[in-house]
Amino acid sequence: MHKYTVAFRIEGRFLVPSEVSDILGLQPSHVWVHPSDENYNGRNSLWSYGGSTPQIEWDSLEDGLLHVLGDLFIKKDLIDFKFAECKKYWWCGHFQQSFDGGPRFSPDLFRKLADFGVPLFLDNYFSSDD
Repeated sequence: MHKYTVAFRIEGRFLVPSEVSDILGLQPSHVWVHPSDENYNGRNSLWSYGGSTPQIEWDSLEDGLLHVLGDLFIKKDLIDFKFAECKKYWWCGHFQQSFDGGPRFSPDLFRKLADFGVPLFLDNYFSSDD
């Protein structure tokens, strides 16, 4: 059985996640704020969005990506303009219990991801029921 998680992430050294939420009018599924009273350790502040109705796991990676893309595509120009200096990417988790199968993508999804213009990171996790 394969399950997937999907999030669009914006990260930056000086990013203020609450400002991202205010600018985009969206509530994040996860944030991480770099402590300002410590020396910079290379880890950036992070704003992560899993969709207007976040689903923790998806049976189809394509369905999850299309769901989040549907919320964000109309804000693409705003994201590009306001967060030009930030790292932006799709973070997808692939959780599997066997080495067969995996995600499948339609040409339409590839077009939409290309039009959005940010990298996709797919992290694979294996776990057994033992």
